[in-house]
Amino acid sequence: MASKEVMLNFSSTPGCRERHLIRKNSNPLFSNSQLELTQEFVDEARQQDLEEYNQFLDDFNNLIQEVSQLEERIETEIILEFKERIDRMHDQCVGFGRDVSIYLQALSKLYETIMNTIRIGAANDTLAISELNKEQEARKLHLEIINYTLVSDLIRADSPIEENELVASLLSDSAESVQVVMSLFDSPQRELIKAEAARLVAALKSSDEFSTSIQQAYEAVSAFKL
Repeated sequence: MASKEVMLNFSSTPGCRERHLIRKNSNPLFSNSQLELTQEFVDEARQQDLEEYNQFLDDFNNLIQEVSQLEERIETEIILEFKERIDRMHDQCVGFGRDVSIYLQALSKLYETIMNTIRIGAANDTLAISELNKEQEARKLHLEIINYTLVSDLIRADSPIEENELVASLLSDSAESVQVVMSLFDSPQRELIKAEAARLVAALKSSDEFSTSIQQAYEAVSAFKL
């Protein structure tokens, strides 16, 4: 007799931890997961996401206050430390699953202010200016891909996605997202991902749980060049 499926209450604006539980819930691609989802797990993940968001708000306010108190002449090392904090907070912010546009706009303005300060300091250094231009191009690409929630969830130092859940997570997402995530890996890693994807799909293909969305994601994985 089949076990009764437990109905879980998920929020409409999940953070990364709750979002991964949603990704796994009743998903045949995660059949090997040792975790049996309960409302307690969901509530705990949601609480952790909320605590992180509240800590971010404190950190954001502290950053704004510190920047407002900077003297006109400051050491390059201090400027670079602020730049790194802004970058980290931006990456964190996009993963909250709620409207954070006001914070992203403020962080972008702070970043531009910091970069202008760095450029002024490097005005007579052609090599430094060239490196700054390369860095801004790389950041532009990073800002484009970080808006994909799977990318945002994966690149976290404390990512909720375990290593053995990567391929199942890929196949649970859109073909477009798959293409972006695959670009983050080198050729040997892509080969391993393709092999695991083929194994998961083969195991599901003859069952009622195989879906068009899984097939489309798998085709995106398979089509990516090594």
